[in-house]
Amino acid sequence: KLLVADSTLGKAIKEKFSFDCIANSSVQDLMRVIRSQADSLLQIDEKELAAMRIGLAHRYEKNIDKPDRDCRDLVFYVKPLRNSVPLLKKIPCKC
Repeated sequence: KLLVADSTLGKAIKEKFSFDCIANSSVQDLMRVIRSQADSLLQIDEKELAAMRIGLAHRYEKNIDKPDRDCRDLVFYVKPLRNSVPLLKKIPCKC
């Protein structure tokens, strides 16, 4: 199962990739905690992390009505992190 912040994105992922997605308040809480601790978990400079957040926000805003592109963008941004952050290597992912 895949945790997603947005139920619409979860539906698009399920249709396209046949992943069961969960989008509820518990997922929102978990994502909030991860975001608040991201700089210590990822061991990335706060300035670089802020730039990544802005880049993702702009990219998402541009493609709000194109869920397929959002999925590709997410994989594009997460895959390098997955290779560099030991914690993320433990999480199963089809990238």
